[in-house]
Amino acid sequence: MTTHSDFGTPVTDIEDYFGAETKPSPEAEIEPAPPPPPTRRAARPTRGLIIALAIGALLAAGVGLWASRATQTATISPSPAPPPGVDGFAELFIATYLTGGGTNGPSVETFMAPEPTLVAMSPLDRYVTRAATLEIRTLGGDYWDVTVAAEVLERTENGYVSAGIEHYQVGVMKANGRLIVTEIPARVAGPPAPTTPSVMPLADEVDAELAEFTAEFLDAMLVGSHRLSRYTVAGSDIRAIEPFPYQTVALSELATGVVDGRTYVSTVVNATTPSGIIHVVAYTLELSSNGGEWEVADILPGPPAQHGSATP
Repeated sequence: MTTHSDFGTPVTDIEDYFGAETKPSPEAEIEPAPPPPPTRRAARPTRGLIIALAIGALLAAGVGLWASRATQTATISPSPAPPPGVDGFAELFIATYLTGGGTNGPSVETFMAPEPTLVAMSPLDRYVTRAATLEIRTLGGDYWDVTVAAEVLERTENGYVSAGIEHYQVGVMKANGRLIVTEIPARVAGPPAPTTPSVMPLADEVDAELAEFTAEFLDAMLVGSHRLSRYTVAGSDIRAIEPFPYQTVALSELATGVVDGRTYVSTVVNATTPSGIIHVVAYTLELSSNGGEWEVADILPGPPAQHGSATP
């Protein structure tokens, strides 16, 4: 979810690219052909003629079916996406409204219709540190229902304290070429808590050789004390971070597991910057064995999903 700082440009309607319908040309007058000469017995159709007529009928049916499907495909179109800026507009409005911009002030009225009906909160009671759009639903035409999450600070006698993350629902409409909000935002419940995904079970017991290899690999990538290519598979696109951001790295947690015949190691690292600040980062590495030596095949964003049996 990205936060926008400017407003979107309204999107113009898409013109019908099929063009205007063509009018049929007047029918030409055709003189009737003279009747065939009378015969004693009508000729029977030959087998070749019967086959040709059957093939023609099948072709005509296939063309008709194709044309019908093509027409159905052309008439089905997805719901139009909101124009750029709807999400950012809603986020800016929620931040301005919760901060306490007055209805007659230059801040809140920017988001309203010419005759505002909104009442903002008391100025400076709250402060929004950041906001992000979670969902946009099209209500019809140029009208959208936007759900925004806002991280809020609240003023107390001892200064501002965190009020947590709050969720708000606001209507946004495009009118006269501009975006406006339609009503006071409604505070709503946040999205339901996600269920824990089925990921690889890891064993906490890791042999000393694998722990040493993992530490040296991360040291090569983050500190630069070792040659990184020594720890990666041939042709790997894993690169060291340069300039190197950390002075030392230390493993605080380490676990390993095997899923579908592939070995993974997961670790939490305390990385210390040159100024002495400790950053806590985590890595999941996919390993490969080459002649009895470990190599890093890939860096994953987290433990892999469990599709098959796992062996810790």
